[in-house]
Amino acid sequence: MRTHVVLPDDVVKGVDELVGERGRSRFIAEATAERLRKERLAKAIREGAGILDPKKYQHWSTPEKIDRWVRELRETPSSYDKRVARDEKRGRVSSRHKRTG
Repeated sequence: MRTHVVLPDDVVKGVDELVGERGRSRFIAEATAERLRKERLAKAIREGAGILDPKKYQHWSTPEKIDRWVRELRETPSSYDKRVARDEKRGRVSSRHKRTG
């Protein structure tokens, strides 16, 4: 879509110095899309703030508790990990399912 946008001379000059006149539209489109993504995310965060009842979600009530909750979640084996471990005990794991490192 074509549109007419008025920009300060120094902004256009700075963009042209970085990407050239032929790259100006793409640069401005990408920069605008990135700003739009950030603004939408900020709006969602603002709108969602405070929706969780702290009585129901006490493990998220402080940064320290959130950190502990995330750490415990990461240390909990997934159902995939449990299945692979069980199959390894039975000698039924193919080489493609073995995890390395």
